Amino acid sequence: MKKFLAMILALAMVLSMVACSKKPAKDPNQGNTDNPGQTETITDPDKINDEMTSEDGKYEVAFITDVGQLKDKSFNQGTFDGVKLYAANNKLSYKYYQPANKDQATDDDRYEAMKAAVENGAKVVVCAGFMQEGALRMAAKEFPNVSFVFVDGYPITEEAGVDGSPVLKNVAGIAFKEEQCGYLAGYAVVKEGFTKLGFTGGGGGTNPACCRYGYGFVQGADAAAKELGGYGADKVLVCESPLLATYTTDGYAKVICDVIEDLKPEAFLIGATNIGRDLGPRCAARLHTGLTADCTHLDVDVPNYIQFLRESSTLDVDSMKWDMEDRNLKMTRPAFGGHLMATIICPRFRPCMATVRPGVMKKRLCKKDVEILHPAFALEASDIHTEVTETVKAAKKLVDLIGADFIVSVGRGISKDVEGGIKLAEELAEVLGGVVGSSRACVDAGWISADHQVGQTGKTVHPKVYVALGISGAIQHKAGMQDSECIIAVNKNESAPIFEVADYGIVGDLFKVVPELIESIKAQKAAK
Repeated sequence: MKKFLAMILALAMVLSMVACSKKPAKDPNQGNTDNPGQTETITDPDKINDEMTSEDGKYEVAFITDVGQLKDKSFNQGTFDGVKLYAANNKLSYKYYQPANKDQATDDDRYEAMKAAVENGAKVVVCAGFMQEGALRMAAKEFPNVSFVFVDGYPITEEAGVDGSPVLKNVAGIAFKEEQCGYLAGYAVVKEGFTKLGFTGGGGGTNPACCRYGYGFVQGADAAAKELGGYGADKVLVCESPLLATYTTDGYAKVICDVIEDLKPEAFLIGATNIGRDLGPRCAARLHTGLTADCTHLDVDVPNYIQFLRESSTLDVDSMKWDMEDRNLKMTRPAFGGHLMATIICPRFRPCMATVRPGVMKKRLCKKDVEILHPAFALEASDIHTEVTETVKAAKKLVDLIGADFIVSVGRGISKDVEGGIKLAEELAEVLGGVVGSSRACVDAGWISADHQVGQTGKTVHPKVYVALGISGAIQHKAGMQDSECIIAVNKNESAPIFEVADYGIVGDLFKVVPELIESIKAQKAAK
């Protein structure tokens, strides 16, 4: 019993140290806990009224809108949100002013709005948009004791276009680095996995600020694309067209087939997503080649394939004859409902094509010399025979096994109390900051949904810590999790195959082991 508890404590320490390696970010809405006497900072502009009433009819901070409406979910609204937050947290009165004639406002219209703000008591006037410059120059000279903030503008001189004209001291210019902002946006969307890229801006494409943003956006997207070499790419092919903005099978298949016929690759792989499963067969049919769907393993070199069979099958590979010079792509996928793993080759046609399940490919170190290419292709509206009129996305919460650092999986061992076993797994996953997985047996029995399944017929995972609760360790399951950094197994059968790949093993009833493991982890976290 002492050995059992010592093992529990040791595992708890391992898990808690890994789980606590990342400190949680502080909630910005919690106020200042270091100084309990300090007033809580307001961080949500939606909780502050746009219109406020001042007892004396005076408003200390004023905002002059740019072209358009206040609630434009863009420049005006964002600037005014900042004004409201500043005023509310400093206990100042505030008011916004919209120049007359809206989109057709003149310098005189804007000046009259600024003048009205000053006459109503404004000590600070925030003006949004570079078109405010002319009116702002007039107002700042007329009201030298009022501070003006010129958002999206540079310091203003007393005389426009006059060399040596002094700068107006009561105007603070806030100029955006549109190229930098656009760069970060383009970089971020590519890194997040978005493929339908673009940006919108005012002025019908003639607004200088929007053009600068667009230039930066393209540069950022290209930079992120180069870093995709971290997955082993030497070259990244980029195909851009307005006709590709919305996915259609016809359009995407046409472009891909054009590029393949031009470059003539030996193999072509597609992610086994809903789109990939739609796109793959169409491309294969047009290219007159075969397609292996939902692959869980890929090999080219025969020695690597032999090693894979030795680890993931019961075949006597040493007694089999092999052609060591065979360079065909060996595509392994589940067959007969997952009860058999079949390896398929395509020796007579090129390219070899396969859709590949998530988690099969391992990320490599980033390559700095990835080449970005823009291959030629022909795509006309007449090539697309369907029209997408509306896209409706259903919100469904799915478990992210691929990106999880901690996975707690359940197997047939929870059969005596399925609900209780899953609840224990959820509690352990929660204290670790992870997610719940399962073996195929649990999915087939209807105990848990298929998006939780780990294995050759489910998802291939590579977490920091993988906890197997009541999982015997069939070859198909081990193939999907054996590359985890740390594997912990709990099983009553000391001969269970799962112990062959486990770094830590506990022979015992998971319904007794897991509660003690959870309490030990909580105790370790509390002690830090």
